[in-house]
Amino acid sequence: MKNAAIHTTAGRAYGTMRQTNLRHVKKEGAAMPGSGKKSLYWICAAFLLNGILHVLCYQVDFVSGISQTYCCVVLVIWGLSIQKRVTDRRLRRLLLSATVCLILHLALQTMRYEMVKYFLWLDRHLWYAFYLPLTALPVLYFFIALGVHRPQDVPFPRWAWLIPAVGLLLALGVLTNDRHFFFYSFGEIMIDDAEARREWLYYTISAFQYILYAVSLLIMLKKSRACRGQKYRWLPLLPLAAGIAYSLLYPMKIGFLLIGHRIWNMGEFLVFCLVGAMECCIQTGLFPANTDYEQLFTRMDLPVAIVDGQDHVKYLSGDGAYPFPENESTHVMRRQISGGSVIWAVDVSRLHTLNQTLQETSRKLEARNDYLTEEARIKAEKTEAATRNALYDRITRITKPQINAITELLEQPALSFDDKMRPITVMSTYIKRRSNMELLTRQDLLPLDELDMAVKETVDCLRLCGVSAAASSAVAGEMPAGLVKAAYAQIESVIEACFDTLSGLMISLKSEQDTLNVRMMLMAEALTLPDVSAPLAAQGFTQKLSVAKSGQDVILLFTYTAGGESA
Repeated sequence: MKNAAIHTTAGRAYGTMRQTNLRHVKKEGAAMPGSGKKSLYWICAAFLLNGILHVLCYQVDFVSGISQTYCCVVLVIWGLSIQKRVTDRRLRRLLLSATVCLILHLALQTMRYEMVKYFLWLDRHLWYAFYLPLTALPVLYFFIALGVHRPQDVPFPRWAWLIPAVGLLLALGVLTNDRHFFFYSFGEIMIDDAEARREWLYYTISAFQYILYAVSLLIMLKKSRACRGQKYRWLPLLPLAAGIAYSLLYPMKIGFLLIGHRIWNMGEFLVFCLVGAMECCIQTGLFPANTDYEQLFTRMDLPVAIVDGQDHVKYLSGDGAYPFPENESTHVMRRQISGGSVIWAVDVSRLHTLNQTLQETSRKLEARNDYLTEEARIKAEKTEAATRNALYDRITRITKPQINAITELLEQPALSFDDKMRPITVMSTYIKRRSNMELLTRQDLLPLDELDMAVKETVDCLRLCGVSAAASSAVAGEMPAGLVKAAYAQIESVIEACFDTLSGLMISLKSEQDTLNVRMMLMAEALTLPDVSAPLAAQGFTQKLSVAKSGQDVILLFTYTAGGESA
């Protein structure tokens, strides 16, 4: 937990370090950093130098295409700076792709006007090829506008991918113009473009490009409301306005009227317009960039340092001293960056206090849990003991007549030991088997096998007492517990009633669905029939007694039926 909390705090500190610059600049107003102004000045100077080179080297052997080469070098340098400065990976890739398209456009221009101008077919198809990068550029800038302020894990909307598909179809239409002439139509000879006439595909592509540039600009201007310096949010309009003005003045050939040729070619002007607009977006904060560390580190209240590969300090925040001291309350964090590392110190004293509080709370919770566990165990033991005692009291109450009879027999000195033990054995067996029935009762049901075993054990005890006894059974399944217990109690009551004169006994058990039949054939001199009309404690069944005589034998048939009331 401690290490996770430290890394979480470190991550927040690193995020605070990267956001501090923008926060302070917003508070101070619309001031552009000095390094941002320098970048824009350099682009303007490069633009002017390109015009000078174009004028000086115009139609000069071996150097007439130097202005395009110069623009390619500027684009390469600017692309390398984009690779280092822009921190948003998706925006960086899109900007680099746009740079490659600009370089490709310049390369195609150089090939057409300087290398293959005498090969008419190839010259014309290189001219068609111009529209590959020219169509791709507005699409890329549209995706750049969509990618501003969009989290990198959030993909572009699906409908946006229709735009590059449309652009690809239009570009293919241009490349295949010689088959249909929907883009440009020519005279009979098709020599250069002297007799070329614009067709509907040309205007469609132009509308596609200008609409995409306009929509991209509107999206960026809308998103620039959250950037620093509201008066600088309109800065990207300046190079684009210059490009529009140049496009409008291009057919007037003002350069030819002044100095005999153009100062900038259309491709070169396009390069500086788009590069200038994107650089303005970077400098106004619309594109995230890792620049202006001097201001960032001057205003930062966190101890942070950036060091190179040899651990030499390049930037140090505030009045801190490097290396930062590390102890129990301060941890020094390091993260690798391009060319070195960023190092910052994190105050974890509050984390230590929080960990101690959590540990103390954890100990209290453990003690409380132990107490509750012990309390629950004691309650469970008490409940179990109460249930057990209630069961023992019930068994004692049910078997109380037999227990009292055994006590009376033991207190009669006139009877011999054998005379006492014979009835005591039978009653003890009943007490044991009847107690088992109470213990085995589950959900008010009792297996008939338990009654079978109880009857057989009683019969075995009668044999030991000298009674000719036997038992048979055809029972299976379960019946209401009250019914089974009542049947066994009736058997016991009959045996106890005639025990002194009982010489023979046959017990037969039979079950059919919800009915249990108990047949008893007795041979005894005196027999007192049980009172089946007396209500039983158990409910949910009926009982019926039938009596028959066969010589000296008495046959008792007890019929128990589940359901109904006792009768």
